[in-house]
Amino acid sequence: MQKNERIVRYTASEIDDMLRRGEDQTDWPRVDAMTEEELEASIDHEEEGEFDWSTVQVGIPGPKQQLTCTTSLLG
Repeated sequence: MQKNERIVRYTASEIDDMLRRGEDQTDWPRVDAMTEEELEASIDHEEEGEFDWSTVQVGIPGPKQQLTCTTSLLG
């Protein structure tokens, strides 16, 4: 994927104003009309990479635990 050399930042209100003026570049009616198969076929998996489902963990994470080193680094 080629990176754009020009990075621009907008505030949330600036983005809202742009959307109100119709400056959105996404063709939402076309996207809404696509089937799941067409959406899946439109993804460039070489660029995006495959999702590794083996690392997925479902549920709420447990509480954090404090880790403390008990050995002295000075000797």
